Amino acid sequence: MSGTINLELDVAGTLDDIGWKGNLGLSDGHYENLVYGTILEQVTLAGEFDQNGLSIPSITATDGGNGKLDASVDLTMKDGGEAAYDVTATLRNFALSRVDELQFWADVDTKVTGNQESADIESTVTVQRGEVDLSLALPESVPTIEVANLPDEEEKEEARKAAEKDNGFSGNLDVTVDIPGRLFVRGKGLDSEWGGRLEISGTTDDPSIVGQLSALRGQLDIIGKTFVIKDSKITFAGGSPPDPMLDIKGVYTTADLEVTAGFQGPSSDPELVLTSVPSLPEDEILSQVLFGKSQGSLSAVEAVQLASAVNELSGGGSGLDVVGSVRRFIGADVLQVGGGENGPEVKVGKYLTEGVYVGTKAGSTPGSSGVEVEIEVTPNISVTSETTEIDSKAGVQYRLDY
Repeated sequence: MSGTINLELDVAGTLDDIGWKGNLGLSDGHYENLVYGTILEQVTLAGEFDQNGLSIPSITATDGGNGKLDASVDLTMKDGGEAAYDVTATLRNFALSRVDELQFWADVDTKVTGNQESADIESTVTVQRGEVDLSLALPESVPTIEVANLPDEEEKEEARKAAEKDNGFSGNLDVTVDIPGRLFVRGKGLDSEWGGRLEISGTTDDPSIVGQLSALRGQLDIIGKTFVIKDSKITFAGGSPPDPMLDIKGVYTTADLEVTAGFQGPSSDPELVLTSVPSLPEDEILSQVLFGKSQGSLSAVEAVQLASAVNELSGGGSGLDVVGSVRRFIGADVLQVGGGENGPEVKVGKYLTEGVYVGTKAGSTPGSSGVEVEIEVTPNISVTSETTEIDSKAGVQYRLDY
């Protein structure tokens, strides 16, 4: 924290009855929270005080951008040294967090009343926009450090209660968080937008969160395919500590299948579930999604890719995925290496936008190398074009799933 403080103090009376009053001001103030990345710039305040308390009717600041803060503080000193305070704050489009894994801007109306022992905290928060990066919030692995002489659970609980007793302060929460949309959750193959409403009650030491977030749109990339997010939600049931239940579903449709991949269960230990309509075993579902054919028709290379996909879904991933590594390195959406009656063939493709696919294929026989383009006009109608060194052809495909 930094800034310029202006202080004026007048003291008068006798040694037995001293009285004082004064004015307090702050200009060009700056505050930065290193944990949350919260920044206050251009902080100014003006107030007055005496032996009965402190009044600061105006506190203003920005978040270094377009966000604005207006606040006021009233502090009253009572007999016996007890202090009662009343704090109000209004924030508009304010950057509350700027850390890499969590960034969000919100409108906030807050009122805090209390004393040294307790406070009532009432707040309404409307999230304007936010970004959650799961790749940073949920790292791939956490290093384990060996520690000796750890206290047992009973000792830790006694220490926690002793700390609460020493602190002696309890904040009572009455907070509503409204998220109309534009809360983007990305990383770990997920790219999605969420909205919802949360009610936070309990105390500052033991908060309770109740509510639900629903996916407005998004996609889930796993096993090299893109699943469209549908009917997904995250439910908070008031547990302590908060451990919301995940029900995130992505749908991928082939010519013969509708495949649903989803994360289900508590956020601390979610399970990846793969189902299809009509119902098929997991290996067969993956074979149809990855290659468009049954498991028994796979080439040797495709069988290796299938085994790698099963390993990925089962929580493995330590195996060697040569084809997948190459696909990610070149930035392609599709990379298939196979062989058949016409010899070995390699296909590489990418979706330029949603519904527009451009690919190339290279084979060892005449007419097996060329460029293909597919444009999805509607979910049922696609326009296709294929050009090889021998000829060119185009057509319209109509598909009906029933």
